[in-house]
Order: sequence, then structure tokens, then C-alpha cells
Amino acid sequence: MEEFEKLGIEVVLQGKKGFKVVRGVYQEVILYIGIASGELQVGFISPGRDVVSASLLENSIITGWRALKILEPLEHIEVNTLPACLFLTARSVSKDSVFFNSLAKQFKSPTDLQMLRDRILKSGPSAKELEAMLGKLEKRNMKVDMRELSEAMKAGHIEKTPLIESIFQKEKEEQQAIEKEIKTPVPAKESLGVFLEELGYSEFFAFVCPGIKAYIDAEHLDGVVKRDTYIKTFGEQHILKGINSKPEDSNFSETEIPTTTVDGAVCTFLLAKYRQGKFYVRIRIQKKGYWPADMDCTVAQLREFINNPKSHAIALKEQDLKTETAN
Repeated sequence: MEEFEKLGIEVVLQGKKGFKVVRGVYQEVILYIGIASGELQVGFISPGRDVVSASLLENSIITGWRALKILEPLEHIEVNTLPACLFLTARSVSKDSVFFNSLAKQFKSPTDLQMLRDRILKSGPSAKELEAMLGKLEKRNMKVDMRELSEAMKAGHIEKTPLIESIFQKEKEEQQAIEKEIKTPVPAKESLGVFLEELGYSEFFAFVCPGIKAYIDAEHLDGVVKRDTYIKTFGEQHILKGINSKPEDSNFSETEIPTTTVDGAVCTFLLAKYRQGKFYVRIRIQKKGYWPADMDCTVAQLREFINNPKSHAIALKEQDLKTETAN
């Protein structure tokens, strides 16, 4: 494990150690699943040389284990080999894909690779390996992909262990707590929906997450932002645009607070978050002669901002906004 420690990697599961041709160089490699820079990764190290790794989204340890098993029999490793191994862990893979064909070249026939893949996808880590991996992630307070674990268990690919049972119970309790918080209304003065409705935006809210567009009324806005804040893949942020657009409209425009503030500055909504029991809105302050500046504030602070532009907090922000104007 000394080689890994020097590289800042905490090994979660060590794979096979052997010799492979890595980008044309015959060298010893050690396969692994490990934690580095706060991320769960799968890959290999070459003692005294380098590290090749890929992040495992949602800390999917079953996917990582299967990728290692596909990588183990390969004699040659090229730039796209590790991504190809991860790609082949998917439920459905086309034999015409670039990744499949890049690995198939190392087998007698594509059928041999397909047979290996089918066998690996119907298996999983042993109970001992699973407990060891989950235990290390638990110590780091790193959540695993619960859906992946559940599916593997139902399919009989992994055993249900005491640690898995406790993880599922903990996840259930956390979800119940989240659902309760989502349904519990915040005070009106801290409600994002009430605040925007008071500004005259009461019909539709265009709510944009990566690749997703939806229209939400003021009544349900708080709950949706709360819920999606807990979905980490959305990055805990929600871009507010096109407020008052009709669902059939495709025209999205930025939403401006309908008031002049800080001696004529214009404020634009950028995004909204929910954390520690409060909604936070990021706004961009723009004023002629100043560089645009972003600031995060609670709904209560926004109310003060609009009603009292010369408040202490905003006065301080105004100082931050000052910059040299063009001659």
C-alpha cells in the first residue's frame, strides 16, 4: 500500500498486480478502486511512473468492481482502455461501438469479449470485499449508489450483509427527514415563492436545471427547489429565467427585480439554493460605470435590499462594486 500512500490514494479495493503494455511500454501495474481528492476512482498505478484513473459517479462501487474485472485480462492498455472498461459495465452496449471494438481486438473474437462481459455483469464483489469497501466509504462519510446496490442484491449478484442493511436503514431515515423538510413550509418572509409572487411573478416560473426545463407556479416553487437541492447531480443550484412565460413559450429571458436600487443599479436573478433551512438567491448587480458583481442573500435580505437600498449590508457591497471607470 506504500505506493498508493505516496500518491495520496486510499485504497478501497486492490485488484491484481501484474505486467501489461501501457501505451507501448511493458511495465508492472496494480489495479485498484480508491479514494483520491475526495472522489471514488477506479484505475491502476504503475510504481514509480504514473496513475491512470476515472471517477465513479455516485460512488458506484459495483460498476468500479466490474470495470476492474474487465480490465484484468487485458494485456494492452491504451488511452481509451479504462473508459472502455467502464462503458462495458452498462446494461446495454452495442457491439458496433468504438469502445467495444477497441477492447475486442485483444480477444480471439468479439464473442469472447461479450461472453466475459455477460459473466461479469451477472456477478459482483464478494461479501468480504463489499463490506471492506463500504466500511471505508462509511468512515469517509461518502454515500454509495443505493440504486445500484439494491438492483445487484435483487438480482442475486451480491449478498445482503449487515453493513448493507444498516446503510439502507440509514438512507431510509435520511429520506424520510428530507421529505419532512420539503413538506414543512418556511416562514412567509423567507419563502422564495411568496417573495417572487409579491413582486408580481405569480403565474409561471421557468426553472432550468442542466438539460431540464420546467414551469412551476409560486405555490410549488419552494418545495421543488428544496427537493432538487438534495439531488446532488443538479449541483444544488437552480437557474431562474423566463418568469411569467407561458409553458408553450420557448423564449427565455433573464428576470430582473422590478425596481431600481443603489442609485439606479439593476439586479438580475441568477440562481436559487436551499440550505440550512433558508432559501438563498444569487443576484447580479449592474450599474453604469461599475463592473457587474454577484452576491448571495437570503429572501429576507433581498426584501431589505429592495425596500432599503441604502442598508448597511448593501452599502458595504456598493464599496465592493466600485472600480475604475473607463476614461
